[in-house]
Formats: sequence, structure tokens, C-alpha cells
Amino acid sequence: MIFEIEHFYRESDGNDWLPAITRAQNEWHAKPPVADDYRGFTLLFGPREYQCSGSIELIRGMSLVGSGAAVEAAGTILKFPAGMHGIICHVDTTAPIATPGLGRWSIVERVQIQAEAGSASTQTHGVLMHAGMTLRDVFIRDFAGDGIHIQGDHTATPPTNANHWQIQNCRVNSCDNGLFVQGPDTNAGCAIALDCSANRKWGIDDQSFLGNTYVACHTAGNGRIGNGSTFPDIGGAYRCIGSDARSLFLNCYSEGGQPPSQMSNGCFVLGGYIFPAIEGKGVWLDSAHVASFANGVRGLSPTKPGKPDTAAVLGSDSVGGVALELHRLKPKGGADPEPYRFHYGYRHPGWWELVFADLNAAIPLRFSTEEAPEGWGQLWMENGYFIGGGRNRVQVQTGSEPPSAEGHRGDIVYNTSPHAGGYIGWVCVPDALDPLHNKWQEFGQIKP
Repeated sequence: MIFEIEHFYRESDGNDWLPAITRAQNEWHAKPPVADDYRGFTLLFGPREYQCSGSIELIRGMSLVGSGAAVEAAGTILKFPAGMHGIICHVDTTAPIATPGLGRWSIVERVQIQAEAGSASTQTHGVLMHAGMTLRDVFIRDFAGDGIHIQGDHTATPPTNANHWQIQNCRVNSCDNGLFVQGPDTNAGCAIALDCSANRKWGIDDQSFLGNTYVACHTAGNGRIGNGSTFPDIGGAYRCIGSDARSLFLNCYSEGGQPPSQMSNGCFVLGGYIFPAIEGKGVWLDSAHVASFANGVRGLSPTKPGKPDTAAVLGSDSVGGVALELHRLKPKGGADPEPYRFHYGYRHPGWWELVFADLNAAIPLRFSTEEAPEGWGQLWMENGYFIGGGRNRVQVQTGSEPPSAEGHRGDIVYNTSPHAGGYIGWVCVPDALDPLHNKWQEFGQIKP
């Protein structure tokens, strides 16, 4: 059913259109044909300004439709006094009346939502969602709080749930945050072609639990760049800091002159242009680097009962110059505190070095490049090496004297201080006087 707002207007309302909007929701199916079946309707607004003395509270699933085109070309302007929310989408636990009390799945489109000047409270928002709803072709501006504020928590008092929210082709200007999303029940939402510009803090600030999707969004002139000491940065283009969030930013853009965007581990940025200013440990793909993984790429081995799990990690989030880390994972999870790292130039310039636990004495293998003084293509095993298998395995090492400990038969130590009349090294052989034990015997005497 489609109604014009003028159908519910009364002369006693004067220049206040909030009573007419309230009547429309309360009178339509006030006694539903089916018990508790409060189906919604469409409420049309003309090309003019509608003053409202308070917040429009959506208490049933309905479509509030303005006139004209989209965003600032919308012909319908909803004007709200300072210190008031614009539109509130309710669940039954937050609604002013229990019946019908549910604004979930409502649609608001082709309207401008504006606040009058005068409020200093950052708690009054253009659109406040306690329940998931859709905003389409809407322009929101001049609120002391956020342009769009989405808050959902089923454990709170009162409990709310704003999962599955939708924002399509909307703009938010001159508010605290353009879009602010927070809470464990604000997930699986989607913003397409949302423009957030000239807001005092963040263009888009997502602090949801599991994350949301952003497609072709744009930010400009948000926040304030500080001087790094006396005046810190405030806000910025995009922020996604939920500890478990897996938000996707697809072909989103940000203009210069904003503080850096912040992406937590798990966020994924694909295409678009926000890369020159991203902080955090998310993942982004850009034209300059093809793929940039701020927290590495993990390839986990299949977990098997009774066997330690492992991971190969490209790059390191804590050590520069690392191309690869090899982790042994703890039984209850967590990264290996002492991984092997494939590190470039760790101790010797021009060499790739396999380093264990950042210990200088634990570098079993090096490969040289053309930057090494020794030239490219060289192999360096500082701690020696093993060859053979099983009982036939022997160890090859270097030293200036034979080891004091008994070795394995066939083990070799090459002499690092050879001289004329001396020996090339020592080999471990059976002791002729005690065949059950071995001894180190010189080999390869050097002629004087």
C-alpha cells in the first residue's frame, strides 16, 4: 500500500511533520488482519522541506520514500532540531511503543537528512540503527554525532541486533564520523558507493565483530593530520579495527590530505586507491606491489593427532628483511617464538641466510648473491653438514684441533690452521686399543 504523508497531516500539526509520520505508522494496520502481522507500507514525501520536532522512529518495516533524484539532488529534505537524532530504526526492545515496535528491514530513500546548527553533543546521529535497514540515495549532513551510526549487541541492555544493514549510493558530510559501525551484532552489512567527506573524525570507522563489505566507497577531507607530537592525527579515511573482523574493501578510494587508514589483521583491500596511506596488519593488493601482505601469508600443514602442526609464513610482521618464516605451532595455537627465518644480509651483506631464533651462532646455511664479496652462487654451511643416511651418516665440520668429544665413525673435521708437515684434518676411526670406542686420527699429511 502507498500513501502520501499529507494523508496523515492535521492542521493542528502546524509546521511539524513528525506527528503525521507517527500517525502513519501507528494507524496502518493498527489491528492487523493476522495477529502480530504488522506488514509495512510505503510513505511518500514531496519535493519540499519537512520540519520535524524530534526524531523519526521507525517502529515497523516500511519504505520512507522522497522525491527527485539521488543524494543532494533529492527533492525531499527532512530537517531536525539540534541535539536530536534524525531517523532511528528500532528493534522491539528499544521502540517507544511495544506494538508494532520493529523497524527492521525498513527502507529510506531519496531524501536529505539535515540537522539544524547548535548542538555540541556527539551522541546525536543522522541515522541510528538498532536494527538492520537500508539507506538508498540519501544525503546526510551537519549532525554533531555520526552521519550513520550502527550499533548492535544482543547482550546489551536493551539488546539490539543490526546485522545485514545496507547502504547504497549515499553521502555523509560534516558529521563526527561519516559511518560508524560497532558491536558484536553489526556484521554482514554492505555499503556500496558510499561517499564520506569533510567529517571531523573518520570517513568510515568499522569496529564490528566479524566484519562487513565495502564496494566503490570514497572518502575525502576527513579527520585532521597532526604534527606527530603536540597535535596527534585525528580520524582519517578508513578504519577497520575489530580483532576478529574480516571486512572487504573492494575498489574503494580515498583522497590525499587525510591521516592514514588503519586496517587490522584479517581485513582485505582489493583494488581502488587507498594504499599510499594504510597502517596495520591487513592484506591489500595494489598495482605497485601486486600483493602486499602486512602480516605475512600463512600456509598451515594439515593438523594430525599427536603430531606438531607447522606453518610457512611469507614475510614477517616484526623483523625486516625476512622473506620466509618456518613455524612450529603450539598444540593450543600461537606462533613459534623461535622460528627459522630466511633472512637477507642478516650477518653478511650479499648473502641469504637461514637464521634460527635470531641467534648469530645458529645460521646453518647461506647462499650468495652478486652483492657478496665472494661472488654469486656460493654455498656456506658455517656449522658443517651431515651426509649419508642411517648408520652411514657422517658429519663434516671445521676446526683448528680435533674435538674433545668422541665422534661417530667416519666423521671428519677439516683443519682451519694447516701448515707444512701438518695434516689436512682428522677423521673418527675405531680405537685399536679399545674397539668399542672411537678416536680422532689425523689424515692427509702435508709435505714439508
